[in-house]
Formats: sequence, structure tokens, C-alpha cells
Amino acid sequence: MSFFDALCTTMCALSTGGFANYGASVGHWHSAAISLITIVLMIAGTTNFLILALLLKGRFRRVSRITEVRLGAVILVIATAGISLLLMDAFGLAWPAALLESLFEAVSALSTSGFSLMSYTGWPPAAIGIMIVLMLCGGGLGSTAGGIKLFRVAIASRLVTNRIMKKADPARQVLTPSITTPQRTGAISDSQFKDAAGFILLYLVIFLTGSILLAASAGCSMQDAFFEFASSLGTVGLSVGVTSAAASAGTLLIEITGMILGRLELFLVFTALITLGRRLFRPGSLN
Repeated sequence: MSFFDALCTTMCALSTGGFANYGASVGHWHSAAISLITIVLMIAGTTNFLILALLLKGRFRRVSRITEVRLGAVILVIATAGISLLLMDAFGLAWPAALLESLFEAVSALSTSGFSLMSYTGWPPAAIGIMIVLMLCGGGLGSTAGGIKLFRVAIASRLVTNRIMKKADPARQVLTPSITTPQRTGAISDSQFKDAAGFILLYLVIFLTGSILLAASAGCSMQDAFFEFASSLGTVGLSVGVTSAAASAGTLLIEITGMILGRLELFLVFTALITLGRRLFRPGSLN
């Protein structure tokens, strides 16, 4: 790899941009070392900046206790194992190659970086499904990643677990779900629950709506539409082939809308639109 290629790949990995100097992305080099270094850079880019500050200070034990770090690690282990088994069965890959490929693709999808080592043509539908889930989850809160964000996923999972435990345990038992952030460990407030639940619901509604519109516009299957719009909304950049120079204007406009919404904070966008709409219908308030 030339210095220029290395510089571009590093910047795009840390910013979770995913742009590559070659059509085959990182797979162009066929190098395990380059792939592993890129994985580390993608993880750094999708990690909360406060967590990176703790790592620089050597506070590794504190970092290992942070909820979104643990959740991200568990998701990556499960996704990598699942994709590895599926690729080994579908393509007859040896386990070292399947493991590296699966880890790279899983990190790329979860971090919303958008790099890849191989084409997704011929991938088992289950593996594509895992990638869609990873792109929806997204990276760490307070990072350059897109998606729902692991922090919100963690809060939602705690909410679900809490409700199940309340149903199973005696009524007199008080359960207080807590979460560990880079700053502190404490109980999850009602406002945090509501904000996370509201954001996830809005995100999924937009995802489903955009996927249906994309399937109608591009004439593709719902699986491909789910993948493409999850990539657009999560600002990932991975594609199963729907997005190309031959795509229709309608398809591209739907994806552009998804990318804009995914890059900006959803609540902020809709709050701004509502405020603008109210002011347009009340001209006197513009003065």
C-alpha cells in the first residue's frame, strides 16, 4: 500500500466514511495485515470519544465496564461467528479466511464505516440479514458513526429485560435498571427510556418506509431494499448492487434522503421542520 492509499484509508476508517481508492475497497490488497489494521481503525472511529480518552489514560478496567462497549463486543462476537459459519457453508472457505472476512464485514457494518473485502453476491440471506441488523444498530454515541447507536440499543434492551423480570419476579421486588457510561454508573431515568424508545421507533418507521419506497423504485427484492436503505440511513455505504451509476433518479433521491436524515439527529430535523412549518403559517412570527 502506498502512503497516499494508507492516508486515505486511515482517514476514511476513523471518520467511518468508507470511501476507498479502488472499486474492490480494502479487498483490493488481499492482505490480512491491512485488513486487521483497518479493523482497529474502524473500531476507533466508531468508539465514543470519551472512551478513547479513557483508553489514552490507561483506564482499561473502566472502559471494560462501560455498557455500550460490552454490548458492542457481544454483538460482534455473535455476528462474526454466525457470518463465518454461513460463509464456510456457502463458499467452502477455510475457517481462518472465513473468520477474518466475517470479522471485517461485521465491524464495517456495525461501525457504519462501509469498507468491504468481497462482493456480497451469492451471500446467504441469513448473512445479509445479520449485516442489516448491524447497520441498524450502528456505533457508539458521541462518535462519527451512524445508526441507532449502541447506547440507545443498550437502554432499550435494559427496558425489555426490566419489563420481563418485573412480570416474572414478585410484585414487591423493586428492579432499577442501570447503565455505565464513560462518566458514571447510574440508574436509567424515565427521560432516557422515553428518548431512546422514541428515537428507535422513529428510526425504524423511516427505515421501513424508505425500504418499501426503494423496493418500488428500484424493482428489487425487499431483502435488497432493506440492505440498501439500512446502509443509506446508517450512512454506511455498503451495497448489494442496487446502488450504482445505472440506478434511477427516484432510487438515488430516496437514498439521498436517507443519508441526510441518518447523518443529522432525527429529532432535531423534525423539530426544525415543525418549527419552520408553524412560522410559515404565521408570517408575523418571522419578523
